[in-house]
Amino acid sequence: MKIQIFDKTSPEPYNPLAIIYVLIFLFAFILGLLSKLVYRDFIYLNHLNDFGLADSLPNFFAALGISFGTLSFSKNKFDKISYSIFINSALSMIAYEFSQIFLSGVFDINDIIASIIGSIFAFGLYNILTKVFIKST
Repeated sequence: MKIQIFDKTSPEPYNPLAIIYVLIFLFAFILGLLSKLVYRDFIYLNHLNDFGLADSLPNFFAALGISFGTLSFSKNKFDKISYSIFINSALSMIAYEFSQIFLSGVFDINDIIASIIGSIFAFGLYNILTKVFIKST
């Protein structure tokens, strides 16, 4: 069953979860930008101790956004999605972190931890949303 999210001429019904996934992706993208461009500067400017959140929140939101951005293109409405989407989001962020060693000489293990936690959070949120929508249909 192929579902086209925004195509009104498609005979297939739209996937309401795909729209929610897109909204979560956009929300994570905006929060990731705000955490990097506003929150981090505020913490550094005021010399506040936030236990490293200012440095790692962008990775958390990026892993969350990558997961739900990928899920929004899923062709199945309620079928179980492979763990690979969430694993790939974490691995792509980890690969990005390792690439920074060569690009800018910066490497932070906390960013890797935040990416893994973001992917786990995305998987948990996916399971909750799936259960809610399966019960409601």
